[in-house]
Amino acid sequence: MNVIDRLILDNEKYKERFKQNKLFKIKLERVVFSEHKKFTKLAWEHLLDEFGHNIELSKDRKNNTEVEDPIFEALGSWFTLKMMTLGDSERAVLVHMIIESCATIFYEKLGSIFLSCKKAEKHFKTHLHLDPEHEQMGVDLLKQLNINDLLLLNIQKKGWDMIEALFTRLASIVEG
Repeated sequence: MNVIDRLILDNEKYKERFKQNKLFKIKLERVVFSEHKKFTKLAWEHLLDEFGHNIELSKDRKNNTEVEDPIFEALGSWFTLKMMTLGDSERAVLVHMIIESCATIFYEKLGSIFLSCKKAEKHFKTHLHLDPEHEQMGVDLLKQLNINDLLLLNIQKKGWDMIEALFTRLASIVEG
């Protein structure tokens, strides 16, 4: 079995494990640091789809008080650091196979909670459709370039471990 097929197979296992995350019971760096033309193009397309969502959603919040949590911030910063230090194929695995897979699961499991808010409804409905496409975009490019680097399996495992820790921490924050 080649590395890409193994990544896809393992990713399905990680996604199933992530669906059990405690939370469900309740991108600019990438563009800047891309080295390969095709990865840069993919990163820009993805960024344009994502651009402005944080601003759009923050307008809907009644209580604009920011919750500060150093552990949550540190876990999230790990992804930013990796966008600055990893190569293109590793970033593609993190963004498309982990973050977008995670987002797809998040919106499937919790999206209905946010649909009662008109402004947020558009965002969540959009992502229910876009995130699976974003996941596939990265997989397709890795296949097209025939990347066969076993180190991708390591970053995939670390990435899923970190995203699970991030969402577990988020669940703890939400629970108070």
